[in-house]
Amino acid sequence: GSLRRWLRIKRQGYDDIPPVGGVRFGGLRRVTPISQRFGYDRGRPIDRYYIEGFLAQHANDVRGRVLEIGDDSYTRQFGGNRVTTRDV
Repeated sequence: GSLRRWLRIKRQGYDDIPPVGGVRFGGLRRVTPISQRFGYDRGRPIDRYYIEGFLAQHANDVRGRVLEIGDDSYTRQFGGNRVTTRDV
């Protein structure tokens, strides 16, 4: 119940999680994002879970010359020494 949820939140360090039904999204016609930090302020964004799972399954294919947007963190994590050239 709620005690278990409270203990889990305290253990994981997520003190700012609102209670169920406590989030007011306002007008969903907004043109600005709810979060300016791509969801990292609420934990790991959900798309990262699927991206990292896919890359883990196909890590042997990350080799040679690699193009990555933003930074080379996934290239380093999943390509390692199989990567000869990193283009960021």
